[in-house]
Amino acid sequence: MKVAILGAGITGLMTGNLLYKKGYDITIFEKYPQAGGLCRTRKLSNDFLFDVGGGHIFHSVHKDILDFIISFLGEDNLYKHKRNTKIFMHDKFIKYPIENGLADLPSDIRYECLIGFINASVNRNGKSYSNFGELIYDYFGDGLCKHFMVPYNRKIWCTDPSNMSVDWIENRIPHAPVRDVVKSALGIQTEGYKHQSSFYYPKHGGVQTFIDAVAEPVENKIRLNTPVSKISRNGSDWVINGESFDRVVSTIPLDEFGKISDFIPQDIKDQFNRLKYISLCSVLICLKKESTLPYSWVYLPYENQSEANRITFFSNYSDNLCPAGHSSILCEATYPATDTEGASESRVATIVDSIADLGMFNRSDIVGVYSEWNKYAYILHDLNMSFARDAILSGLNYDNLDFAGRFGSYRYYNVDQVIKQVVEMVNKRF
Repeated sequence: MKVAILGAGITGLMTGNLLYKKGYDITIFEKYPQAGGLCRTRKLSNDFLFDVGGGHIFHSVHKDILDFIISFLGEDNLYKHKRNTKIFMHDKFIKYPIENGLADLPSDIRYECLIGFINASVNRNGKSYSNFGELIYDYFGDGLCKHFMVPYNRKIWCTDPSNMSVDWIENRIPHAPVRDVVKSALGIQTEGYKHQSSFYYPKHGGVQTFIDAVAEPVENKIRLNTPVSKISRNGSDWVINGESFDRVVSTIPLDEFGKISDFIPQDIKDQFNRLKYISLCSVLICLKKESTLPYSWVYLPYENQSEANRITFFSNYSDNLCPAGHSSILCEATYPATDTEGASESRVATIVDSIADLGMFNRSDIVGVYSEWNKYAYILHDLNMSFARDAILSGLNYDNLDFAGRFGSYRYYNVDQVIKQVVEMVNKRF
């Protein structure tokens, strides 16, 4: 049976890997010259490595999926790190998640956040929420929302939280016990997001090492520099760029699938225009300095700090990501899909200057700056998205067509969730 897999990002490659091992005749179409999608790594001329889609790491609440991920690399080829993550606000590094770092805040803001959280906990009644803004105020209270949750989410999603739905947030905002938040405010150590308290990262080659391991069995099945230009139906068969296939698994952005398909009814086609996304500018700052600050990553919640919303102290992930005696910082800044500037020289320079102004490094230590523009980086779960996505997927409910991945199925999935989705799809559908 011939199966066309559209896209050679992590979803497409994992799908191809599993289907190939089950004996399917697969072809993977990829428009770019390198497989990997958001999980690509560039080796730069100065021997620095650059994960172009941001700071991808490996962790999961699902032990079987984490074990499966590790099996592609082997524990001997991975560093296991204890997460050391901060929020930079009020000129201080505050422990993340913020409800476990209240003691680090100025006393007046600490009180505002604590009393707001207690009031929210007392008044919470398990109601349903009409938007994400309602949810975070009900979870965290006025103080935490004012000082972190609202500005940070507005910054990363390029819209106010009240314009976003809530169906994407499951398992992403755990309920912090009141006793832990009170302890935190009193300076007693507490931990949040325990399933993310440690993470893995490849010792060599960046995140591309995982991509290459997944792709290795199907390397000769990948057609690089081959964008999908047209999708048609011929009876029960699929025709991709004029070639017939028995089945299709699409991992390309769902809205792009709609643009190049000639068989979709107009009422379904109308829904594709309601799918929104967020773009990402990644900037790698290369430093002639042996070490940076001792953090995994740092959130920057305020617009006046930087266009970047997060900086990763990238060389802390592996000492093989840069030459000896050097280090690197990876900056991530998000923009609406309507952005036309991309990773312009002036934008990148502004980001670098702002991070230097915050004191994260000295300008005199810079030996290189590199950038990458990712048009499709995050799903924007606005108030219309879920309806549009579900209408499209139900309207395209063919027995021999599957949609998978963050953009292929239009769900805000991390790496482990993507792999879980692919494993379940292959086991149930093939």
